[in-house]
Amino acid sequence: MTFFSKFAKTFFSNGHYKILIYISIFVVLFYVNKTFKIEILEDNSSLNLYFSAVFLLVSFFLNAKSMQLLYASFGFEMSFKLSIHAHGLNVLTKYVPGNLWIILGRSGYISEKSSVPLPKSIQINLFWFIIMINLGSLISLPLIFLKTHSLIFSFINLGIFLFSSIFLFENKTINFINSKLESHGYSVIPILPIIKLLPTMFFVLIMHIFILIHFYFLSSQLLGPHDFLIVLHFPFSFVISLFLFIFPGSLGVREGVLSFLLIENGVDSSIAISLAILSRLVFLLVEIVYFIISLASYKLGKHAYQ
Repeated sequence: MTFFSKFAKTFFSNGHYKILIYISIFVVLFYVNKTFKIEILEDNSSLNLYFSAVFLLVSFFLNAKSMQLLYASFGFEMSFKLSIHAHGLNVLTKYVPGNLWIILGRSGYISEKSSVPLPKSIQINLFWFIIMINLGSLISLPLIFLKTHSLIFSFINLGIFLFSSIFLFENKTINFINSKLESHGYSVIPILPIIKLLPTMFFVLIMHIFILIHFYFLSSQLLGPHDFLIVLHFPFSFVISLFLFIFPGSLGVREGVLSFLLIENGVDSSIAISLAILSRLVFLLVEIVYFIISLASYKLGKHAYQ
């Protein structure tokens, strides 16, 4: 067991992660209160906002379902409720201490409540992370056909897709990397046949589609009817932000990339920035709702996962 795994095991066994959850809730509420003024919500027609929030909330449950299926692919059966709790109770910790804690928090919770060893749980969650990045970048690939889209961003997106695909589908490359890792005493990268990955990939893809629909309704609130291709900028900015673990919750990163891409495609700068910030606000509010649902289910269920 590596130093990293030992630290995580000690941290979770002592229950210290719960402190981060409470701190995260405070930070999120503070951010909502201080960062964004809700003048743009005063339009009489807010139906698009409601649809946007509903599709986003459903995407979180699809997220949990995909994780349940991935654990099953590795031979670890767990309930859908456990997967929801593992994700929902830790969903706000990406703001404190950062994005990486979504992986560590969920891994640790599942390990604590089931028979899955913590190092293996972390490994599975990292594998899910790669699947999410791979399919997110795949959805954004059509952006290359937009004349106004930057070729640099297109090549970055293509590079992310190809690189993540190697870890999912190119077994010879992974076997070579694993031989090097084993020789130095590190955990190997898991390899699964594509047929076993299909159920997980299907739900992750549906999750991305629901997030796309969320952003379509959200952008329609400010832009009115518009080219659907513009919506594809959101998964790209989402994928880019996931790589920057040092920014808690990718605050500012996703908004900056998204605003730049929207402005590049002819959206007025003030509307583009407002849309990017509104997207963050809706995410925050839906994450809080998802956390409350998970917490209520956890309390009412008396922690039973069988």
